[in-house]
Amino acid sequence: MFLVVIQNERIYPSELKVDVGDTVHFECDTKNSAHFTFNGGHLPHSVMKINDQVIVINKVAEENEGTYQCRGSDQIKFKYMYFIAQAHLLVYSKSMSV
Repeated sequence: MFLVVIQNERIYPSELKVDVGDTVHFECDTKNSAHFTFNGGHLPHSVMKINDQVIVINKVAEENEGTYQCRGSDQIKFKYMYFIAQAHLLVYSKSMSV
């Protein structure tokens, strides 16, 4: 058994800059089973999972800033496939707006 990294798995958008209070959607473009993580760990409680491929953050807070990863794996015959795609969220506070 060996590892194959799937190149066409992606997360949309891959980089997003939003203001505090905005709503954010991330979508993992995959046909495989997948799950999201935040900065390599669990998703914050403020993130709503719509399904295995979509998460939503309503009323974004500064604490939501970071890297969201879509991870997954599948096994076909003797090949174990693993993928990871990531997106970066940058949150601007209202006081930073000019």
